[in-house]
Amino acid sequence: MIFLSIEKDNKILHFLRSERFSNYFPFILVALASCMMLTNLGNHYLWQDEAQTALISKTILVHGIPLGTDGKNFFSQEFGAEYGNGYVYRWHTWLPFYIVAGFFWLFGESNFIARLPFAFMGIAIVVLQYYYGNFLWKNRRRAFLGAFLLLFTVPFLLLTRECRYYAPLILLTQASIFSYTLFVQNRRYASALFVVSSVLLFHVQYLYCAVVLMAAGIHLVVFHRDRFIKFSILCSVVVAINVPWIIWLSTIPYSSRYSNQFYTFSETILVAQKYARQFFHYVLGFSFTVFTFLVIYLYALKQKKIELPSGYRLQAYILIILFSVLLFIILIFTAPTQFFRYLGPIIPLACLLVVPLIVKSWNIHHFFGVISFLAFFIGKPLPSFFYELTHDYDGPIEGIVKYLNTHGNFTDTVAITYEDMPVKLYTGMRVVGGLTGEHLSQIKHAKWIIIRKHTIFEQEKVIRQYIRDSVDLSLYKAIVIDYPDIPFENREEPTEHLFKTASHQTNDERVHILQRL
Repeated sequence: MIFLSIEKDNKILHFLRSERFSNYFPFILVALASCMMLTNLGNHYLWQDEAQTALISKTILVHGIPLGTDGKNFFSQEFGAEYGNGYVYRWHTWLPFYIVAGFFWLFGESNFIARLPFAFMGIAIVVLQYYYGNFLWKNRRRAFLGAFLLLFTVPFLLLTRECRYYAPLILLTQASIFSYTLFVQNRRYASALFVVSSVLLFHVQYLYCAVVLMAAGIHLVVFHRDRFIKFSILCSVVVAINVPWIIWLSTIPYSSRYSNQFYTFSETILVAQKYARQFFHYVLGFSFTVFTFLVIYLYALKQKKIELPSGYRLQAYILIILFSVLLFIILIFTAPTQFFRYLGPIIPLACLLVVPLIVKSWNIHHFFGVISFLAFFIGKPLPSFFYELTHDYDGPIEGIVKYLNTHGNFTDTVAITYEDMPVKLYTGMRVVGGLTGEHLSQIKHAKWIIIRKHTIFEQEKVIRQYIRDSVDLSLYKAIVIDYPDIPFENREEPTEHLFKTASHQTNDERVHILQRL
């Protein structure tokens, strides 16, 4: 019996090590990614930015194009700067809105459906990561490792589980860079893939499309000048297709929140440091970087040589680094704030660069390889993320929406200092406040007033002051609901995301709603 058991175990190990088993890697990744992306996807209510995406997407079902108003409420977060003539929305390009609108039309409206297309894209990113890695190394196990590292990088999961443009931005950036890599290798259909992915990327976030074209152009001039004419034609096609949009988008005025954004040299250094800290903390990990590079450096000193990649593989690594550096530089001077989400497209590319470092550590000694692999996940709160997947979460918006829908009417007016978008989405009531730039006079007639505990923007202070000066609060009764009054329902930023419901001990920590008597 013992002999049969050992023989059976040997057959299992032999199968796991065989090339036949590696054929199942894409299916394994799809199964794992589906669990990570789809589990408990609709539990959290949409927060401010997500709700804005959903609200604008709903206008497409009525008007065919995204608008910044539904005729009852306005959906600006930049004091109206996002609107063109007829309230046509133009702050972001439109592809994500049409995607959400399509899913709403097919499956109806819910938290789960709003996020579902982006979660599907998250799964696609993981699979594409595998094929990109397999192209680089011609090794399925290394390709699987690169996709596995990405799949269990929590900041990546947070971004792709949002009803916002982050998932298509990451997917199409990855696809554009991969298709360019195929193009310089004369692969079939690479030119068409590059044009299609770049055009679609423009219609998700045009800045990143420009960075991809810049990085690819520099890379081509250095390594593949013989393909310069053909690549120039491809870029010209991408630009020509988007010329009408480029002209239209160039007329967008800056919001007053961003109009005075000019950094001094010292401020620029601080911005660069913040982005670098975010990258090394949430993507590479300080522990991984220090340990792995130290092991490889000491090994190189002992062997008195450094083995570097060569050929197309080296060129691919340089392309990834070039794109990342260009994006860093452009974000330093153009991004209104240093949100981690702007670095999202770098995450899968960085995971590709991590793989050869872990493999090198493994080849030096298996112990070093294991430690290097584990060090990569330090700072990426996987236990907390698994808790989120298996537990209910209660945020302030959930409490506000449930109370208003239970005790209010569709015709009521609500005044709120911030996170007005989800209240508009879930209640359909007239909502005044937030960053829409509307005149505040309607607050005088509001049946419901919600003054959030935390102040996020200066405009909230204006709303608070208006309520104090213009509204007789003696006509209202205070209602305290058992939901925590935290700054946001929940958001994607790693430093601000809550994996479980915030605890609250006193009334001051809970949501207050004022109801007109």
